[in-house]
Amino acid sequence: MNKITEIKPNLFAFGCSYIYGHGLPDCIGKNNVPGPYPSSQGFATHVATDLHKNIVNYGEPGASNKQILWILLNALNKITPNDSVIIQWTYTERNARFQIENKQTKIEKITPWSEDNVSKIYYKHIHTNINDVYSTALYINHAHLVLKDRGVNKVLQLRPPSENGPTTEMKQTFDKLLHSDIELFNKNFSDYQVDKAQDGRHAGLKSNILFANAIVNDYGHILR
Repeated sequence: MNKITEIKPNLFAFGCSYIYGHGLPDCIGKNNVPGPYPSSQGFATHVATDLHKNIVNYGEPGASNKQILWILLNALNKITPNDSVIIQWTYTERNARFQIENKQTKIEKITPWSEDNVSKIYYKHIHTNINDVYSTALYINHAHLVLKDRGVNKVLQLRPPSENGPTTEMKQTFDKLLHSDIELFNKNFSDYQVDKAQDGRHAGLKSNILFANAIVNDYGHILR
């Protein structure tokens, strides 16, 4: 009699370098660039292991929330109602410019630390913090609605941090814009950071375990 192998559901993970695991021992290259594949030691993998699920990590280092949503939308056909989803929203200050080249979508990252002309012009003449708040709320709501429409209800979204420290009024505006039934983890990775990764910037191994434990303890019943 052949042995029956259990087919486990998936935990799909979306976000930036934090969910990708940049800087962890198995995810770092020369000059501290992220490794070619997501880390197997990051918090998303720990959550998946605790919940007895396979991890499918779509993290993208340096991604903006606009790009994170785009990646999610392009992966929708792979996600079933039996699967779980974690979306780690990133710094609201980041943006992206989409272009079509040779019938392919090209994504140009726009970030505060970039020295290219597009980024410089954007942050000098276009960017405002409150605009980031409105845009990010739209991305979060859209992700919630498209997943719900497909019958995917085991979803946890992680509140985006902010490098520029939005005011209390801006945070209140952000909360008012969100759908009331969104499961939003209100703490940030920094609340659990006790060590650093090998690149000296991202969270280390212990921090990833602590963050994963907090997610499972508080929201494991939603993601199971």
